[in-house]
Amino acid sequence: MEKKSIILPMDMLNVPTSLVAIGGEGPDENINLPGPYPFVVAADSGADLLEKFGVSPDVLVGDLDSISEKNGFLGLCKEKAKTDKDESDFELALMKVDTACYDLIGGGGGRMDHFVMIWSVFLRFSPPRFWFTKHDFLVSFKHIRFSLPVDTLVTVMAIDEKVVNAKSKGLKWELDNFPLSYKAVSLSNRTDEEVVEIEGDDTLFLRMDINDHGRLEILSLC
Repeated sequence: MEKKSIILPMDMLNVPTSLVAIGGEGPDENINLPGPYPFVVAADSGADLLEKFGVSPDVLVGDLDSISEKNGFLGLCKEKAKTDKDESDFELALMKVDTACYDLIGGGGGRMDHFVMIWSVFLRFSPPRFWFTKHDFLVSFKHIRFSLPVDTLVTVMAIDEKVVNAKSKGLKWELDNFPLSYKAVSLSNRTDEEVVEIEGDDTLFLRMDINDHGRLEILSLC
C-alpha cells in the first residue's frame, strides 16, 4: 500500500522540528510522517507507536507503566520518572524538546481525562505544528493556505479560551470575522474551492479526517 504524504512547501522542510510520540491511538503505518526529525522523544507507550514506524527515539521518558515489554527501544536511553509525579508523561516529553516546533503522534481515543490533559498541555506549553491520531489530522496556524479536493470536510476551532476572529476564502461557510472560541466551532465545514485560505488573529486548529491528510497540500503556513 502506498503511503499517504502531506505535501509541504520547501521553506517548511528546512525548519528544525522534533517528533513527540505519546500513548493513546496513533496513525497507521500507511501515514508518511513529514520528517526528517533532528530529535525524537517518546513518552511511555509512545515508543510502541514509534516502533511501528521504525523510528528510534533519542529519549524515552515516563514511568514506563504501559510500554510493551517486548519493545526494542527499552534498552535505549531512557529517563524514568517517579511513579508519583506532578507532571504527565506528555509534559515530561515536551520538557526535552528544544526545537521551535514539534509534531505529535498518538493521543487519540482512550480515556476522556487523558484527552483533556493533552489539551491543557497545549495551553501551558504550545500546540504541535501537526497532530496525528488514529482518526484525526490537525494543523495549528494563524494563517494557512492549502489545497484539498472540493467537498472535503474540515473543522476550524480555537485552541484556548481567547476569542479568535477569523476570515476565510474557499470554504462552504466562510468564516468572515467569525469569533471562534470554546463556545463557537466551525464544525464539519467543507471546502468549496480547491484552494482555501484561512487567517485568524490568534492560533487556530484545522482538523480533517486522517484519511484526507494525504490529499492535503500546504501552500503556506505560519
